[in-house]
Amino acid sequence: MGNLIEIKYENSGRYPEIYVNGEQISRFMSLSNYIYDDVFRWADKFYEIMDGEIAEGYTVSVFGHPYHAVVLKAAMAKSEYCDKVIFSESKPRISIAEKYEYVCRLKRSLGEEVAKEDGKVVFYCDSQALKDELVDCDAAFSDEDSDYGVFAGTDEASDYSCKYKVIISESNGVKVMKNFVNLFVRREDFASLVDYVNTYHVMALKVEEAFASLADKVADGAAKQEFEAYSKEELRVYVPRVLPSQMEIGESVDFEYSIYPKCFGENDVVVSVEGDGVSYADGKVTASGTGRCTLTLSDRSGKLFYSQKIEVCKHNFATNISIILPTTTLTVGETLTFRCIVTPTNAEDANQLTYTVSDENVAVISGINELYAVSAGRVCVTVSTPRISKKFYVSVPPKAYDIAVSAPMIKLPFAAEATVYGAVVPSTADPMPELEWVVEDDGVAKIVSEDGTKCVLESRRVGRTVLICRTRDREIQKRIEVEVPKEKGCYVATSVYGSYDCPEVWVLRRYRDNYLAESALGRAFIKLYYAVSPTVVKCFGKTKWFNAFWKKRLDKMVKKLGDKGYEDTPYIDN
Repeated sequence: MGNLIEIKYENSGRYPEIYVNGEQISRFMSLSNYIYDDVFRWADKFYEIMDGEIAEGYTVSVFGHPYHAVVLKAAMAKSEYCDKVIFSESKPRISIAEKYEYVCRLKRSLGEEVAKEDGKVVFYCDSQALKDELVDCDAAFSDEDSDYGVFAGTDEASDYSCKYKVIISESNGVKVMKNFVNLFVRREDFASLVDYVNTYHVMALKVEEAFASLADKVADGAAKQEFEAYSKEELRVYVPRVLPSQMEIGESVDFEYSIYPKCFGENDVVVSVEGDGVSYADGKVTASGTGRCTLTLSDRSGKLFYSQKIEVCKHNFATNISIILPTTTLTVGETLTFRCIVTPTNAEDANQLTYTVSDENVAVISGINELYAVSAGRVCVTVSTPRISKKFYVSVPPKAYDIAVSAPMIKLPFAAEATVYGAVVPSTADPMPELEWVVEDDGVAKIVSEDGTKCVLESRRVGRTVLICRTRDREIQKRIEVEVPKEKGCYVATSVYGSYDCPEVWVLRRYRDNYLAESALGRAFIKLYYAVSPTVVKCFGKTKWFNAFWKKRLDKMVKKLGDKGYEDTPYIDN
Protein backbone atom coordinates (compact mmCIF):
# COMPACT_ATOMS: atom_id res chain seq x y z
CA MET A 1 0.00 0.00 0.00
CA GLY A 2 1.43 3.34 -0.99
CA ASN A 3 2.12 6.19 1.41
CA LEU A 4 0.35 9.56 1.17
CA ILE A 5 2.46 12.67 1.69
CA GLU A 6 0.20 15.72 2.22
CA ILE A 7 1.61 19.23 1.84
CA LYS A 8 -0.78 21.93 3.04
CA TYR A 9 -0.23 25.61 2.44
CA GLU A 10 -3.06 26.66 4.76
CA ASN A 11 -4.49 30.03 3.82
CA SER A 12 -1.44 30.98 1.80
CA GLY A 13 0.86 30.83 4.81
CA ARG A 14 4.61 31.15 4.57
CA TYR A 15 5.43 27.64 5.78
CA PRO A 16 3.55 24.49 4.74
CA GLU A 17 2.40 21.69 7.03
CA ILE A 18 3.41 18.16 6.02
CA TYR A 19 1.52 15.01 6.98
CA VAL A 20 2.62 11.40 6.36
CA ASN A 21 -0.39 9.09 6.18
CA GLY A 22 -2.51 11.60 8.10
CA GLU A 23 -0.01 12.34 10.86
CA GLN A 24 2.04 15.52 10.99
CA ILE A 25 5.72 14.74 10.53
CA SER A 26 7.79 14.20 13.65
CA ARG A 27 10.34 16.79 14.62
CA PHE A 28 12.91 13.98 14.43
CA MET A 29 12.44 13.57 10.69
CA SER A 30 14.95 15.34 8.50
CA LEU A 31 12.18 17.02 6.52
CA SER A 32 10.81 18.77 9.63
CA ASN A 33 14.00 20.85 9.75
CA TYR A 34 13.83 21.64 6.05
CA ILE A 35 10.53 23.44 5.49
CA TYR A 36 11.34 26.71 3.75
CA ASP A 37 9.19 29.48 2.36
CA ASP A 38 11.25 29.35 -0.82
CA VAL A 39 9.43 26.80 -2.93
CA PHE A 40 12.34 26.30 -5.36
CA ARG A 41 14.93 25.28 -2.81
CA TRP A 42 12.34 23.37 -0.82
CA ALA A 43 11.43 21.30 -3.90
CA ASP A 44 15.10 20.77 -4.68
CA LYS A 45 15.70 18.72 -1.50
CA PHE A 46 12.19 17.40 -0.96
CA TYR A 47 12.36 14.18 -2.97
CA GLU A 48 15.88 13.38 -1.87
CA ILE A 49 14.87 13.52 1.80
CA MET A 50 11.52 11.78 1.28
CA ASP A 51 13.14 8.93 -0.65
CA GLY A 52 15.56 8.45 2.22
CA GLU A 53 12.93 8.47 4.97
CA ILE A 54 10.03 6.67 3.25
CA ALA A 55 12.06 4.30 1.06
CA GLU A 56 8.97 3.01 -0.74
CA GLY A 57 6.29 4.20 -3.10
CA TYR A 58 4.35 7.33 -2.15
CA THR A 59 2.02 9.94 -3.57
CA VAL A 60 2.34 13.67 -2.94
CA SER A 61 -0.90 15.61 -2.33
CA VAL A 62 -0.48 19.39 -2.56
CA PHE A 63 -2.94 21.94 -1.18
CA GLY A 64 -2.07 25.52 -2.19
CA HIS A 65 -1.28 27.58 -5.27
CA PRO A 66 -1.19 25.91 -8.73
CA TYR A 67 2.49 26.62 -9.08
CA HIS A 68 3.28 24.54 -5.99
CA ALA A 69 2.13 21.54 -8.03
CA VAL A 70 4.04 22.73 -11.12
CA VAL A 71 7.31 22.77 -9.21
CA LEU A 72 6.76 19.43 -7.49
CA LYS A 73 5.75 17.77 -10.73
CA ALA A 74 8.80 19.25 -12.46
CA ALA A 75 11.07 17.77 -9.77
CA MET A 76 9.49 14.28 -9.78
CA ALA A 77 12.25 12.96 -12.05
CA LYS A 78 14.66 13.22 -9.09
CA SER A 79 12.61 10.73 -7.02
CA GLU A 80 12.84 6.96 -7.13
CA TYR A 81 9.63 6.33 -5.18
CA CYS A 82 7.17 9.20 -5.92
CA ASP A 83 4.60 7.97 -8.39
CA LYS A 84 2.37 11.07 -8.80
CA VAL A 85 1.51 14.55 -7.57
CA ILE A 86 -2.12 15.42 -6.76
CA PHE A 87 -3.09 19.10 -6.47
CA SER A 88 -5.99 20.86 -4.72
CA GLU A 89 -6.18 24.64 -4.99
CA SER A 90 -6.65 26.54 -1.71
CA LYS A 91 -9.43 29.11 -1.54
CA PRO A 92 -9.01 31.13 1.67
CA ARG A 93 -11.78 33.47 2.85
CA ILE A 94 -9.22 36.28 2.96
CA SER A 95 -7.02 36.73 -0.08
CA ILE A 96 -3.34 37.59 0.20
CA ALA A 97 -4.05 40.90 -1.55
CA GLU A 98 -6.69 41.81 1.06
CA LYS A 99 -4.39 40.87 3.94
CA TYR A 100 -1.55 42.84 2.39
CA GLU A 101 -3.76 45.92 2.01
CA TYR A 102 -4.86 45.55 5.65
CA VAL A 103 -1.33 45.40 7.08
CA CYS A 104 -0.29 48.40 4.97
CA ARG A 105 -3.24 50.39 6.36
CA LEU A 106 -2.43 49.23 9.89
CA LYS A 107 1.23 50.20 9.49
CA ARG A 108 0.27 53.71 8.43
CA SER A 109 -2.15 54.08 11.37
CA LEU A 110 0.70 53.14 13.74
CA GLY A 111 3.07 55.62 12.13
CA GLU A 112 5.18 53.10 10.20
CA GLU A 113 6.32 53.62 6.63
CA VAL A 114 5.13 51.37 3.81
CA ALA A 115 7.59 50.93 0.94
CA LYS A 116 6.08 51.34 -2.51
CA GLU A 117 7.80 48.20 -3.79
CA ASP A 118 6.63 45.94 -0.95
CA GLY A 119 5.32 42.70 -2.35
CA LYS A 120 6.84 42.98 -5.84
CA VAL A 121 9.51 40.86 -7.46
CA VAL A 122 12.15 42.05 -9.91
CA PHE A 123 12.70 39.97 -13.07
CA TYR A 124 15.58 40.18 -15.53
CA CYS A 125 15.17 39.33 -19.17
CA ASP A 126 17.32 39.60 -22.26
CA SER A 127 14.68 39.89 -24.95
CA GLN A 128 11.98 42.43 -25.62
CA ALA A 129 9.49 39.67 -26.41
CA LEU A 130 9.90 38.06 -22.98
CA LYS A 131 9.81 41.47 -21.34
CA ASP A 132 6.48 42.13 -23.02
CA GLU A 133 5.20 38.85 -21.61
CA LEU A 134 6.34 39.85 -18.11
CA VAL A 135 4.60 43.20 -18.43
CA ASP A 136 1.41 41.38 -19.30
CA CYS A 137 1.90 39.36 -16.10
CA ASP A 138 2.36 42.47 -13.92
CA ALA A 139 6.07 41.84 -13.26
CA ALA A 140 8.34 44.69 -12.15
CA PHE A 141 11.76 45.57 -13.57
CA SER A 142 15.04 46.85 -12.18
CA ASP A 143 18.66 47.23 -13.32
CA GLU A 144 19.96 45.78 -10.07
CA ASP A 145 20.66 42.17 -9.15
CA SER A 146 17.85 40.21 -7.61
CA ASP A 147 17.37 36.80 -6.04
CA TYR A 148 15.16 36.05 -9.05
CA GLY A 149 16.22 36.01 -12.68
CA VAL A 150 14.20 35.24 -15.81
CA PHE A 151 15.92 34.59 -19.14
CA ALA A 152 15.11 33.39 -22.63
CA GLY A 153 16.94 30.08 -22.29
CA THR A 154 20.46 31.14 -23.41
CA ASP A 155 23.84 30.61 -21.79
CA GLU A 156 23.98 34.35 -21.05
CA ALA A 157 22.09 33.55 -17.86
CA SER A 158 25.33 32.38 -16.28
CA ASP A 159 26.64 35.95 -16.35
CA TYR A 160 24.08 37.11 -13.77
CA SER A 161 24.48 36.72 -9.99
CA CYS A 162 20.96 35.43 -9.42
CA LYS A 163 20.33 32.63 -6.98
CA TYR A 164 17.53 31.20 -9.11
CA LYS A 165 17.49 31.16 -12.89
CA VAL A 166 14.16 30.59 -14.62
CA ILE A 167 14.59 29.33 -18.16
CA ILE A 168 11.86 29.04 -20.76
CA SER A 169 12.06 25.46 -22.06
CA GLU A 170 10.15 22.66 -23.70
CA SER A 171 9.28 21.03 -20.37
CA ASN A 172 9.24 21.84 -16.68
CA GLY A 173 12.18 20.77 -14.54
CA VAL A 174 14.71 21.58 -11.86
CA LYS A 175 18.49 21.45 -12.28
CA VAL A 176 20.65 21.98 -9.22
CA MET A 177 23.94 23.72 -9.94
CA LYS A 178 26.80 24.41 -7.53
CA ASN A 179 25.80 27.95 -6.50
CA PHE A 180 22.33 28.34 -7.94
CA VAL A 181 19.30 26.48 -9.21
CA ASN A 182 17.94 26.47 -12.73
CA LEU A 183 14.19 26.15 -12.98
CA PHE A 184 12.99 25.17 -16.45
CA VAL A 185 9.44 26.36 -17.13
CA ARG A 186 7.24 25.76 -20.10
CA ARG A 187 6.01 28.92 -21.74
CA GLU A 188 2.38 28.05 -20.99
CA ASP A 189 3.22 27.71 -17.25
CA PHE A 190 5.21 30.94 -17.10
CA ALA A 191 2.23 33.14 -16.16
CA SER A 192 1.52 30.86 -13.18
CA LEU A 193 5.09 31.31 -12.00
CA VAL A 194 4.86 35.13 -12.12
CA ASP A 195 1.51 35.07 -10.32
CA TYR A 196 2.88 32.76 -7.62
CA VAL A 197 6.05 34.74 -7.00
CA ASN A 198 4.28 38.12 -7.01
CA THR A 199 1.19 37.17 -5.08
CA TYR A 200 1.61 34.09 -2.95
CA HIS A 201 5.30 33.79 -2.25
CA VAL A 202 6.48 37.41 -1.81
CA MET A 203 3.28 38.99 -0.52
CA ALA A 204 2.68 36.13 1.92
CA LEU A 205 6.22 36.68 3.21
CA LYS A 206 5.66 40.44 3.58
CA VAL A 207 2.30 39.95 5.30
CA GLU A 208 3.66 37.40 7.77
CA GLU A 209 6.61 39.65 8.65
CA ALA A 210 4.27 42.62 9.09
CA PHE A 211 1.92 40.72 11.40
CA ALA A 212 4.88 39.55 13.50
CA SER A 213 6.24 43.11 13.86
CA LEU A 214 2.85 44.69 14.66
CA ALA A 215 1.53 42.10 17.14
CA ASP A 216 2.76 43.92 20.27
CA LYS A 217 1.73 47.36 19.00
CA VAL A 218 -2.00 46.65 18.72
CA ALA A 219 -3.42 47.15 22.21
CA ASP A 220 -7.00 48.44 21.85
CA GLY A 221 -9.66 45.76 22.38
CA ALA A 222 -11.49 46.14 19.08
CA ALA A 223 -8.26 46.66 17.12
CA LYS A 224 -6.75 43.56 18.73
CA GLN A 225 -9.71 41.44 17.67
CA GLU A 226 -9.49 42.80 14.13
CA PHE A 227 -5.73 42.19 13.97
CA GLU A 228 -6.02 38.59 15.14
CA ALA A 229 -8.90 37.95 12.77
CA TYR A 230 -6.80 38.97 9.77
CA SER A 231 -3.53 37.41 10.94
CA LYS A 232 -5.07 34.03 11.83
CA GLU A 233 -7.70 34.21 9.08
CA GLU A 234 -10.52 33.24 11.37
CA LEU A 235 -13.82 34.83 12.31
CA ARG A 236 -13.64 37.20 15.30
CA VAL A 237 -16.50 39.10 16.90
CA TYR A 238 -15.97 42.14 19.13
CA VAL A 239 -18.70 43.29 21.54
CA PRO A 240 -17.91 46.84 22.73
CA ARG A 241 -20.62 47.09 25.39
CA VAL A 242 -21.75 44.43 27.85
CA LEU A 243 -25.49 43.82 28.13
CA PRO A 244 -27.10 44.44 31.55
CA SER A 245 -27.56 41.43 33.80
CA GLN A 246 -30.96 42.77 34.93
CA MET A 247 -33.71 44.40 32.90
CA GLU A 248 -37.17 45.73 33.61
CA ILE A 249 -40.23 44.65 31.67
CA GLY A 250 -40.56 46.80 28.54
CA GLU A 251 -36.94 47.92 28.64
CA SER A 252 -34.97 47.71 25.38
CA VAL A 253 -31.21 48.02 24.82
CA ASP A 254 -29.02 47.96 21.70
CA PHE A 255 -26.80 44.92 21.20
CA GLU A 256 -23.84 46.02 19.06
CA TYR A 257 -20.99 43.89 17.76
CA SER A 258 -18.35 44.09 15.03
CA ILE A 259 -17.38 41.20 12.74
CA TYR A 260 -13.79 40.72 11.56
CA PRO A 261 -12.48 40.19 8.93
CA LYS A 262 -14.76 42.41 6.92
CA CYS A 263 -15.25 39.76 4.26
CA PHE A 264 -17.34 37.80 6.77
CA GLY A 265 -20.93 38.92 7.21
CA GLU A 266 -24.00 38.75 9.41
CA ASN A 267 -24.79 35.28 8.07
CA ASP A 268 -21.60 33.95 9.65
CA VAL A 269 -22.74 34.70 13.23
CA VAL A 270 -25.79 33.64 15.20
CA VAL A 271 -27.46 35.48 18.11
CA SER A 272 -29.61 33.10 20.17
CA VAL A 273 -31.63 33.40 23.38
CA GLU A 274 -32.29 30.44 25.66
CA GLY A 275 -34.86 30.95 28.41
CA ASP A 276 -37.72 33.33 29.12
CA GLY A 277 -38.14 37.07 29.42
CA VAL A 278 -35.98 38.43 26.59
CA SER A 279 -36.28 38.56 22.81
CA TYR A 280 -33.76 39.68 20.19
CA ALA A 281 -34.54 41.32 16.84
CA ASP A 282 -32.96 43.94 14.56
CA GLY A 283 -30.03 44.61 16.88
CA LYS A 284 -32.16 45.18 20.00
CA VAL A 285 -32.64 43.12 23.14
CA THR A 286 -36.11 43.63 24.61
CA ALA A 287 -37.44 42.51 27.99
CA SER A 288 -40.90 41.21 27.18
CA GLY A 289 -41.78 39.39 30.41
CA THR A 290 -40.41 38.13 33.69
CA GLY A 291 -37.92 35.30 33.61
CA ARG A 292 -34.28 34.32 33.16
CA CYS A 293 -32.36 33.63 29.99
CA THR A 294 -28.91 33.46 28.42
CA LEU A 295 -28.07 35.42 25.27
CA THR A 296 -25.18 34.03 23.21
CA LEU A 297 -23.27 35.11 20.12
CA SER A 298 -21.51 32.35 18.15
CA ASP A 299 -20.55 31.28 14.64
CA ARG A 300 -22.32 28.64 12.54
CA SER A 301 -20.12 25.86 13.94
CA GLY A 302 -21.05 26.76 17.51
CA LYS A 303 -17.87 28.60 18.52
CA LEU A 304 -18.89 30.97 21.33
CA PHE A 305 -17.89 34.65 21.18
CA TYR A 306 -20.13 36.21 23.82
CA SER A 307 -22.56 35.11 26.52
CA GLN A 308 -24.67 37.07 29.01
CA LYS A 309 -27.21 35.90 31.58
CA ILE A 310 -30.18 38.27 31.91
CA GLU A 311 -32.89 38.35 34.55
CA VAL A 312 -36.12 40.22 33.88
CA CYS A 313 -38.27 41.17 36.88
CA LYS A 314 -40.87 43.74 37.75
CA HIS A 315 -39.28 46.44 39.90
CA ASN A 316 -40.84 49.04 42.16
CA PHE A 317 -38.85 52.11 41.22
CA ALA A 318 -39.48 55.74 42.15
CA THR A 319 -41.85 57.53 39.76
CA ASN A 320 -41.65 61.07 41.19
CA ILE A 321 -39.62 63.29 43.50
CA SER A 322 -41.28 66.24 45.29
CA ILE A 323 -39.13 69.07 46.64
CA ILE A 324 -40.33 71.20 49.59
CA LEU A 325 -38.48 74.51 49.90
CA PRO A 326 -38.96 77.07 52.71
CA THR A 327 -37.44 79.72 50.43
CA THR A 328 -35.74 80.07 47.06
CA THR A 329 -33.49 82.94 48.16
CA LEU A 330 -30.42 82.72 50.38
CA THR A 331 -27.92 85.24 51.66
CA VAL A 332 -24.21 84.50 51.49
CA GLY A 333 -23.24 82.23 54.40
CA GLU A 334 -26.80 81.00 54.98
CA THR A 335 -27.86 77.32 54.86
CA LEU A 336 -31.09 76.14 53.24
CA THR A 337 -32.66 72.92 54.54
CA PHE A 338 -35.09 71.32 52.08
CA ARG A 339 -37.14 68.10 51.99
CA CYS A 340 -37.34 65.41 49.31
CA ILE A 341 -40.39 63.14 49.13
CA VAL A 342 -40.07 60.10 46.84
CA THR A 343 -43.20 58.50 45.36
CA PRO A 344 -43.95 55.71 46.06
CA THR A 345 -42.39 55.80 49.50
CA ASN A 346 -41.52 52.07 49.35
CA ALA A 347 -39.62 52.37 46.03
CA GLU A 348 -36.46 50.29 45.75
CA ASP A 349 -34.37 53.36 44.93
CA ALA A 350 -35.98 55.75 47.43
CA ASN A 351 -32.77 55.85 49.46
CA GLN A 352 -30.47 56.21 46.44
CA LEU A 353 -30.82 59.98 46.06
CA THR A 354 -27.91 61.96 44.69
CA TYR A 355 -27.51 65.75 44.61
CA THR A 356 -25.84 67.86 41.94
CA VAL A 357 -25.30 71.64 42.04
CA SER A 358 -24.80 73.44 38.73
CA ASP A 359 -22.23 75.92 40.11
CA GLU A 360 -20.37 75.09 43.31
CA ASN A 361 -18.84 78.59 43.35
CA VAL A 362 -22.33 79.86 44.28
CA ALA A 363 -23.61 77.07 46.57
CA VAL A 364 -22.62 73.59 47.74
CA ILE A 365 -24.36 70.60 49.31
CA SER A 366 -23.19 70.78 52.93
CA GLY A 367 -25.18 67.84 54.29
CA ILE A 368 -28.21 65.65 53.65
CA ASN A 369 -30.84 67.97 52.14
CA GLU A 370 -28.75 71.04 53.01
CA LEU A 371 -27.53 73.77 50.65
CA TYR A 372 -24.93 76.32 51.76
CA ALA A 373 -24.67 79.71 49.99
CA VAL A 374 -21.06 80.57 49.10
CA SER A 375 -21.38 83.66 46.89
CA ALA A 376 -23.89 85.67 44.87
CA GLY A 377 -25.48 83.95 41.87
CA ARG A 378 -28.13 81.44 40.86
CA VAL A 379 -27.83 77.64 40.90
CA CYS A 380 -29.81 74.66 39.74
CA VAL A 381 -29.94 71.78 42.20
CA THR A 382 -30.75 68.34 40.74
CA VAL A 383 -32.02 65.55 42.99
CA SER A 384 -31.85 62.16 41.24
CA THR A 385 -32.46 58.46 41.62
CA PRO A 386 -30.80 56.11 39.12
CA ARG A 387 -33.82 56.58 36.81
CA ILE A 388 -35.56 59.93 37.47
CA SER A 389 -34.57 63.41 38.61
CA LYS A 390 -36.10 66.69 39.82
CA LYS A 391 -34.64 70.19 39.67
CA PHE A 392 -35.11 73.36 41.70
CA TYR A 393 -33.44 76.75 41.57
CA VAL A 394 -32.04 78.92 44.38
CA SER A 395 -30.85 82.52 44.12
CA VAL A 396 -28.15 84.08 46.29
CA PRO A 397 -28.54 87.88 45.88
CA PRO A 398 -25.49 90.12 46.39
CA LYS A 399 -25.00 92.38 49.44
CA ALA A 400 -25.15 96.17 49.19
CA TYR A 401 -21.69 97.69 48.80
CA ASP A 402 -22.21 101.28 47.57
CA ILE A 403 -24.65 104.19 47.19
CA ALA A 404 -25.17 105.95 43.87
CA VAL A 405 -26.22 109.65 44.03
CA SER A 406 -27.50 111.93 41.31
CA ALA A 407 -24.67 114.50 41.77
CA PRO A 408 -21.40 114.42 43.75
CA MET A 409 -21.49 118.26 44.20
CA ILE A 410 -24.28 120.84 44.32
CA LYS A 411 -24.17 124.59 43.80
CA LEU A 412 -27.35 125.92 45.35
CA PRO A 413 -28.37 129.57 44.93
CA PHE A 414 -29.35 131.43 48.10
CA ALA A 415 -32.90 130.65 49.29
CA ALA A 416 -33.27 128.00 46.56
CA GLU A 417 -34.17 124.32 46.67
CA ALA A 418 -32.54 121.25 45.06
CA THR A 419 -33.57 117.59 44.90
CA VAL A 420 -30.88 114.93 45.28
CA TYR A 421 -31.50 111.22 44.51
CA GLY A 422 -29.76 108.21 46.00
CA ALA A 423 -29.93 104.43 45.36
CA VAL A 424 -28.32 101.32 46.83
CA VAL A 425 -25.79 99.46 44.64
CA PRO A 426 -26.55 96.84 43.45
CA SER A 427 -30.28 97.30 43.03
CA THR A 428 -30.74 93.54 43.64
CA ALA A 429 -29.04 93.63 47.04
CA ASP A 430 -30.64 91.52 49.71
CA PRO A 431 -31.34 92.61 52.32
CA MET A 432 -32.04 96.03 50.80
CA PRO A 433 -30.96 98.66 53.40
CA GLU A 434 -32.90 101.91 53.96
CA LEU A 435 -31.23 105.25 53.25
CA GLU A 436 -31.21 108.39 55.36
CA TRP A 437 -30.00 111.97 54.70
CA VAL A 438 -28.02 114.26 57.04
CA VAL A 439 -26.57 117.81 56.62
CA GLU A 440 -23.44 118.63 58.60
CA ASP A 441 -24.25 122.38 58.85
CA ASP A 442 -27.95 123.08 58.58
CA GLY A 443 -27.26 126.83 58.90
CA VAL A 444 -26.03 126.84 55.29
CA ALA A 445 -28.61 124.40 53.92
CA LYS A 446 -31.46 122.55 55.51
CA ILE A 447 -33.30 119.32 54.57
CA VAL A 448 -36.88 120.24 53.77
CA SER A 449 -38.04 116.65 53.10
CA GLU A 450 -36.62 113.19 52.43
CA ASP A 451 -38.01 109.68 51.84
CA GLY A 452 -34.91 107.52 51.59
CA THR A 453 -34.52 107.60 47.82
CA LYS A 454 -34.49 111.43 47.51
CA CYS A 455 -33.81 114.55 49.55
CA VAL A 456 -35.08 118.14 49.06
CA LEU A 457 -32.46 120.65 50.25
CA GLU A 458 -33.01 124.41 50.77
CA SER A 459 -30.16 126.96 51.04
CA ARG A 460 -30.28 129.39 54.00
CA ARG A 461 -27.11 131.43 53.67
CA VAL A 462 -23.93 131.67 51.66
CA GLY A 463 -21.35 129.03 52.58
CA ARG A 464 -20.32 125.37 52.25
CA THR A 465 -21.54 122.20 53.91
CA VAL A 466 -21.82 118.44 53.23
CA LEU A 467 -24.97 116.43 52.54
CA ILE A 468 -24.54 112.77 53.64
CA CYS A 469 -26.59 109.89 52.20
CA ARG A 470 -26.07 106.71 54.28
CA THR A 471 -27.63 103.43 55.29
CA ARG A 472 -29.33 103.44 58.67
CA ASP A 473 -26.68 101.08 60.05
CA ARG A 474 -24.09 103.62 58.77
CA GLU A 475 -22.00 100.87 57.11
CA ILE A 476 -22.16 102.63 53.72
CA GLN A 477 -22.33 106.38 53.09
CA LYS A 478 -21.85 108.88 50.29
CA ARG A 479 -20.81 112.56 50.86
CA ILE A 480 -22.10 115.35 48.60
CA GLU A 481 -20.41 118.76 48.65
CA VAL A 482 -22.96 121.62 48.89
CA GLU A 483 -22.06 125.23 48.09
CA VAL A 484 -24.30 128.32 48.43
CA PRO A 485 -22.36 131.00 46.48
CA LYS A 486 -22.63 134.75 46.81
CA GLU A 487 -25.33 136.23 44.65
CA LYS A 488 -24.15 138.76 42.10
CA GLY A 489 -25.99 140.79 39.51
CA CYS A 490 -27.70 144.12 38.84
CA TYR A 491 -30.50 144.20 41.45
CA VAL A 492 -32.74 147.15 42.54
CA ALA A 493 -30.58 148.52 45.44
CA THR A 494 -27.38 148.17 43.44
CA SER A 495 -29.05 149.89 40.47
CA VAL A 496 -30.38 152.77 42.60
CA TYR A 497 -27.13 153.45 44.53
CA GLY A 498 -24.81 152.53 41.66
CA SER A 499 -22.69 149.96 43.52
CA TYR A 500 -22.95 146.64 45.38
CA ASP A 501 -20.42 147.96 47.94
CA CYS A 502 -21.69 151.27 49.32
CA PRO A 503 -23.02 152.31 52.81
CA GLU A 504 -26.71 152.05 51.88
CA VAL A 505 -26.32 148.59 50.26
CA TRP A 506 -24.20 147.39 53.22
CA VAL A 507 -27.10 148.22 55.54
CA LEU A 508 -29.61 146.42 53.34
CA ARG A 509 -27.33 143.31 53.00
CA ARG A 510 -26.98 143.15 56.82
CA TYR A 511 -30.76 143.30 57.10
CA ARG A 512 -31.12 140.47 54.52
CA ASP A 513 -28.66 138.11 56.18
CA ASN A 514 -29.34 138.85 59.84
CA TYR A 515 -33.09 139.24 59.81
CA LEU A 516 -34.91 138.10 56.69
CA ALA A 517 -32.87 134.92 56.25
CA GLU A 518 -33.75 133.79 59.78
CA SER A 519 -37.43 133.15 58.97
CA ALA A 520 -39.21 131.09 56.38
CA LEU A 521 -41.26 134.06 55.24
CA GLY A 522 -38.11 136.16 54.94
CA ARG A 523 -36.31 133.48 52.94
CA ALA A 524 -39.34 133.24 50.65
CA PHE A 525 -39.19 136.97 50.14
CA ILE A 526 -35.46 136.81 49.37
CA LYS A 527 -36.05 134.00 46.93
CA LEU A 528 -38.81 135.94 45.19
CA TYR A 529 -36.65 139.09 45.17
CA TYR A 530 -33.73 137.38 43.48
CA ALA A 531 -36.05 135.73 41.01
CA VAL A 532 -37.82 138.91 39.91
CA SER A 533 -35.46 141.85 40.45
CA PRO A 534 -32.87 140.96 37.74
CA THR A 535 -35.55 141.09 35.07
CA VAL A 536 -37.07 144.31 36.48
CA VAL A 537 -33.69 146.05 36.65
CA LYS A 538 -32.80 144.82 33.17
CA CYS A 539 -35.98 146.42 31.80
CA PHE A 540 -36.18 149.64 33.84
CA GLY A 541 -32.88 150.10 35.66
CA LYS A 542 -31.64 152.86 33.33
CA THR A 543 -34.81 154.95 33.50
CA LYS A 544 -34.91 158.07 35.74
CA TRP A 545 -38.39 157.49 37.03
CA PHE A 546 -37.49 153.92 38.18
CA ASN A 547 -34.40 154.98 40.11
CA ALA A 548 -36.15 158.05 41.57
CA PHE A 549 -39.13 155.99 42.65
CA TRP A 550 -37.09 153.35 44.46
CA LYS A 551 -34.41 155.70 45.87
CA LYS A 552 -36.98 157.70 47.85
CA ARG A 553 -38.36 154.51 49.42
CA LEU A 554 -34.99 152.80 49.97
CA ASP A 555 -33.53 155.92 51.67
CA LYS A 556 -36.35 155.84 54.22
CA MET A 557 -35.80 152.13 54.81
CA VAL A 558 -32.02 152.56 55.22
CA LYS A 559 -32.59 155.39 57.76
CA LYS A 560 -35.02 153.28 59.82
CA LEU A 561 -32.62 150.31 59.75
CA GLY A 562 -29.77 152.63 60.81
CA ASP A 563 -31.88 153.81 63.74
CA LYS A 564 -32.35 150.13 64.71
CA GLY A 565 -28.61 149.59 64.81
CA TYR A 566 -27.75 148.22 61.34
CA GLU A 567 -24.31 149.61 60.48
CA ASP A 568 -23.28 151.15 57.16
CA THR A 569 -19.68 149.95 57.32
CA PRO A 570 -18.15 147.54 54.72
CA TYR A 571 -19.79 144.12 54.89
CA ILE A 572 -18.97 140.62 53.63
CA ASP A 573 -21.93 138.32 52.92
CA ASN A 574 -22.41 135.29 55.16
